[in-house]
Amino acid sequence: MSLNRRLRTATSGAPPRSSGGASPAYALPGRDVFDVVPVPIWMIGVQGTLWYGNRAWHRLTAAERFSERQTGVGWLEAVHQDDRHKTLAALRAAAAKRRRWIEIELRVGSTDTWRSWSLTGAPYSGLSHEGLMFVGTAHETTAAREADVRLRDLGARLVTAQEAERTRIARELHDDLAQRVALLAAKLGLAGDRRPFTAKHVREDLAAASKILRELSVSIHTLSHELHPSKLRLLGLSPTLRSLCQEISGGCEMPIHFAADDDPVDVADEIALCVYRVTQEALQNAVKHSGAGRVDVALVATPSQLTLRIADNGCGFDPAACGDAGIGLLTMRERVELVGGHLHIASERGGGTLLEAILPYVPRTPDLAGPAHGRD
Repeated sequence: MSLNRRLRTATSGAPPRSSGGASPAYALPGRDVFDVVPVPIWMIGVQGTLWYGNRAWHRLTAAERFSERQTGVGWLEAVHQDDRHKTLAALRAAAAKRRRWIEIELRVGSTDTWRSWSLTGAPYSGLSHEGLMFVGTAHETTAAREADVRLRDLGARLVTAQEAERTRIARELHDDLAQRVALLAAKLGLAGDRRPFTAKHVREDLAAASKILRELSVSIHTLSHELHPSKLRLLGLSPTLRSLCQEISGGCEMPIHFAADDDPVDVADEIALCVYRVTQEALQNAVKHSGAGRVDVALVATPSQLTLRIADNGCGFDPAACGDAGIGLLTMRERVELVGGHLHIASERGGGTLLEAILPYVPRTPDLAGPAHGRD
């Protein structure tokens, strides 16, 4: 039996016949076989005429508003009016240029809800009485498009945050470090001009200069750790997190308790840095917004995964209402997902907040150059 007859049989439901009248070696099922496929299947002509659509297609185009098997161009009523002309133009252009495939992005739905879909198909001209048509499937792209929008928005937010961080560092260097260096230079200059020039005056000036230098060292040390926590490599993840908790707790007088297994957590650098940054951001959020009386940080390692839990007994918030408003929440989620993990946040107003980051346990690759030595 020819391909044309088999296709007509498949879409009409009529049983196939052999040329000799005997039972065929096989029989294509009727068009109902396409109805069990959950993916929308369609056959559309160059002018937008629908020749066939399976049940999933008719559900997509809201065929219940028409007949059970609506054909013709009625399906376009389910397409956003701004996309109808583009859809017909794409069909005609593909036919005129004899393209081997076609892909059309359009919105389908109603005035209340529009979803993004992609029609992907190929030309077929075997049914001569129906002319050239395109045969293909449809798949929803709403989630991908929304993800692209969120990604673009996140990129813009990250650029803004990066510029803000550069401004902060520049201000820190100019207003703090540079001013202290200028003060030190002035003191040393005055020390040489002091009269009478006595040993006592020299000791006083050197003591003042030494104090300024120690303060400069602390400020530079703090700034460098904000840019990159070198303690991660020198001490390991657990001791560095414990130190971070003690540092933040001491600065805000909020009890922060850290718990971890005794075994060292020797994970890849990108995993360790991710855990550190998430902990840093979460603790800063707790200090600024939660009003909590206690924060608990726990790091649990298994052979396959690493789990970070941060819980506070503060005021809590509604994660759904927060949406994408906070760049901190977005960057934490992006950091965790970038290394193949998942971030979960459970919170409600008045009920505190629980943050859980689950990451793959990827062992750190040994440093062939040997361990780093030196002071921080």
